[in-house]
Amino acid sequence: MNPHRHTIAALTLSFGLFSTLVGAADVRIAGGKVWRGDTGAQVRVVVKESGVERTYEGAFLKLDGKLLTMEVSSAGKPTRKTVYATDILSMTTLGGAADVADQPEDAAAQTGATTAPGAAAVAPGTATGAKRQVFILPVDGMVGVGLRHNEMEAIEKVADSFGEGQLIILRVNSNGGLVIEGDQIEKTLQRLRTKHRLISWIEKAISGGAFTGVQAEEVYFLPTGSLGSITMIQGLTAVTGAANEYWMQNLERVMEENGHEKHLGRCMVNKEYELSYDKDPETGKVTWYKTLEGEFDLSDANENLDFNASNAEHCGFSKGTAATLPDLMRIVGWPEGTYEVNKEGQAIYERWQRTMSQCKERVPRIWDEMEYKNQASGDPVVILGTRIQLFKEFLGWYDRAWSVIQWELNINARKDDLERELKRMEKELADLRKARRGAGGGGGGSGAGG
Repeated sequence: MNPHRHTIAALTLSFGLFSTLVGAADVRIAGGKVWRGDTGAQVRVVVKESGVERTYEGAFLKLDGKLLTMEVSSAGKPTRKTVYATDILSMTTLGGAADVADQPEDAAAQTGATTAPGAAAVAPGTATGAKRQVFILPVDGMVGVGLRHNEMEAIEKVADSFGEGQLIILRVNSNGGLVIEGDQIEKTLQRLRTKHRLISWIEKAISGGAFTGVQAEEVYFLPTGSLGSITMIQGLTAVTGAANEYWMQNLERVMEENGHEKHLGRCMVNKEYELSYDKDPETGKVTWYKTLEGEFDLSDANENLDFNASNAEHCGFSKGTAATLPDLMRIVGWPEGTYEVNKEGQAIYERWQRTMSQCKERVPRIWDEMEYKNQASGDPVVILGTRIQLFKEFLGWYDRAWSVIQWELNINARKDDLERELKRMEKELADLRKARRGAGGGGGGSGAGG
């Protein structure tokens, strides 16, 4: 279930009151014109995205700098759509009076617009003329271990500090992983894409990696990229029955909410589903079929659907193929000189990679030392005191990198069980010291056990 669905519906019901409170907005569009209207107005917006014209109809929600958000209907359900004002070809109010007026080049000051027509877009919250930020966040490895929502939340906070409308690129390279982490990733990216432009750049995205990749409305591929086979595994076996049907419906919802053909999700989960399409050679419009009656076959019921760069772009699932970042930025439509690549995305990624590497190196040594360190002393107080110190160090690593410990090092332990074991050892040490004092033993308990 979409956690935002009831919130969106509530917004729809309260648009009349909301527009009264917020008032009118001015949206600058092509040709030096301005659309003027209230929040909640029903509009038709024609945009050119990645060289293709698309039309969206729905309620205008807000304009933050150059990022326009509207509510559209997808399969009868409300969902949010964000577009860039610089991509808008036309914007009209449905069933209303004329709402688009000519505006001179210097009218930005008159209307409160962030920039004049033709100027580089300015992100809200940054100094006038500041370049928009591009964050590249590599998301590699097992979902839940190397690929986590934590790093996505970290990049979200940095992007927020520059104002809404920044560009976040997830460079995906993953064979899948934990379903529970996929749920956390979905929640994080749902929130993130309401504020910033979110892009998936696909190197390899299989199963949970693909589930991460399709969270973006804009999916691009590297030339050798692949995405698909989103199968839920329990143990070593793919789930079947009701659980599998639930998973397919969940994938259909995610696909649909992000502007993709929803049946793609079903074909990626189960191989028996067919899918083909026709493509208008002039307009590029794609018509989908849940059979093989279309001109182009995509899923032939012999194996789970896996996209490559070529067929993903041809059917419109991918908005383009790019081998380098400059290539990608040209397709995205951000001209060179209007943005800067922020290094914090790479830094966030590298910090977690270092933590994982250090954890995998240090934790096995901790266990070895707990077994053997200070054993030669023969003093139970020293031995147990050392073991407690090492156990506390292990708990510190557990707090920082529990998924690495559980899934990479195969140490299957729960935090509450570990904390109980620590308390047991501390009590045992206290009892040993008490017994020693009662026997008049003195000394011998200092050092590691102190």
